[in-house]
Amino acid sequence: MGQLTKFVKPGAYRIDSSANSTVPNVAWQNPDGSKALIAYNGTNGTQSVKVNWGNESFTYNLPAATSATFTWAGTQGSGGGGGRRHRCGDRLRREMHGRGRRQQR
Repeated sequence: MGQLTKFVKPGAYRIDSSANSTVPNVAWQNPDGSKALIAYNGTNGTQSVKVNWGNESFTYNLPAATSATFTWAGTQGSGGGGGRRHRCGDRLRREMHGRGRRQQR
């Protein structure tokens, strides 16, 4: 719960989730426009997580029994866009806070 309240601020709203996947996750947009994605791998093996935001994405290998939080800011790219580049501050950034938290079984 502490991981959620550290990165998802009061007034945030859910922008996506996939509770039926191998790695349940939920994404939030905070009132300041920043985003937070919280994912949990409850399996016994490492799972690949792909995060898409507009025309940018990254993949992360989430270890078994671990949760991770990814945060970024900026507007969603439209993809294609005639080769326009986003300002540096708008690029999707991945930040894993801590190394995730292993859950006690």
